[in-house]
Amino acid sequence: MAEKKFLRQNWFLHPKLGKKWRRPRGKQSKLRKSKKGHRNVPSIGFSKCKQLRNLVKGYRTVLVSSVGDVERVGQGYAIIISSGVGKRKAIEIEKKANEKGLKIINDKKVHKAKRHAEKLEEKRKARLAETKTQSHAAKSAAETKKVQAEQKEEIKEPKKGTSPPANIQTTKEAAKALPKKDDTYRKEVEG
Repeated sequence: MAEKKFLRQNWFLHPKLGKKWRRPRGKQSKLRKSKKGHRNVPSIGFSKCKQLRNLVKGYRTVLVSSVGDVERVGQGYAIIISSGVGKRKAIEIEKKANEKGLKIINDKKVHKAKRHAEKLEEKRKARLAETKTQSHAAKSAAETKKVQAEQKEEIKEPKKGTSPPANIQTTKEAAKALPKKDDTYRKEVEG
């Protein structure tokens, strides 16, 4: 037998009131007075038999907030994971409940936690791959810098106080060796 729905007074006139029960408090309310032709008001006569009361999806429920609580739950019960439980702990509770063969009423919380864990794992793998490529790129960059530094050392002119190699002319000597027609260049180099 389906559970009886009790709707508040004038629920059909004002959609914003919603389909939920609120006790009528009006002085002249026909619903409060239980007049003929008006909806029923919740009363003790509408209650279920004692064996069926407080069942959720046909199970008696236990609120669980740790793995130890799951171990104490017996057969014939279903568990509800507490709202304060984090994602990692919810996954652990779900594993233990599956081992014992218990049903989880709010399994959406566990599915959400699993999806979150998968996303974190994907991000971690992406970061790991990125750091590998960065380290590889850094190694290749370091190698190219070494090669460039070695090339620069080969090309560098000698320091002051040391004599240049015999086959390399200094800029002043090169300027003096130029033909005399190009005086402007000689002045720039010497001056």
